[in-house]
Amino acid sequence: MTKPGLLALSLFSLMIGADAFAQSAPPPQPQSDFPDHISGDLGLGVFNTPRNYLGKSRQTNVLPYAYFDYQRFFARLDTFGVKTFKIGDGYLELAGRVNFDGIDAQNGINKRSNSVPLGIGTYQETPFGAFFLNAFLI
Repeated sequence: MTKPGLLALSLFSLMIGADAFAQSAPPPQPQSDFPDHISGDLGLGVFNTPRNYLGKSRQTNVLPYAYFDYQRFFARLDTFGVKTFKIGDGYLELAGRVNFDGIDAQNGINKRSNSVPLGIGTYQETPFGAFFLNAFLI
C-alpha cells in the first residue's frame, strides 16, 4: 500500500476507534448547585465590639466563625438561611441574622434584648464580582 493510502487508512482507523471509545464512556453526571458536603470556612474568629455608650468598655470575644454552604443551607458570619429558587446568578434566600446589639444599662434605660431580624435576600456571584442584597424585618 502506498504512503498516502496508508495514512488515510490510519486516520480512518483512529476516527472509528475514537468514536467507539467516546460511545463507551459513561455520560457526564449533571453538576448539582448544592454541595453534599460543607463548602466554605469554619473556625474561630476574634470579634471586637467598641463601646456604644459611656460606662461600657470595649469587648473582644472569640466566637465561632462560619462562612459556608451545605446543600440549601448557608451561613455567612451572622446571617443564616436557606436557598429557595434560582434567580439571576444566585438564589432567593430566606434569611435570619443574629445581632448582639442588646444593652443592659443602668441609670434608667430599659434593657434591650438582642435582635434576630428575619427576611429575604440574595447572594449574586457574577463574572464581575459578588454582592449581597438583603431586606430584614426586625
